Amino acid sequence: IVEIVIPDEISLMKADNLQTDLPLSPLDAMCLSAALSLPNIVLVSRDKELLESASGIVPAATPEDFLKTVR
Repeated sequence: IVEIVIPDEISLMKADNLQTDLPLSPLDAMCLSAALSLPNIVLVSRDKELLESASGIVPAATPEDFLKTVR
């Protein structure tokens, strides 16, 4: 199941905190913040820097690796 999340004010504040703590671009910080707000989430991206930063915070995978886990 794919869910599209529109960040709210709280998610944006969390993104700002993440960007302060981690080497994230503003967009990557918003993606990670949104992922943290959802239960049972896997962050799927081809952005190597985002996947590296998300490692240890939320489950993260490339699309190809994610598809291997759901088949």
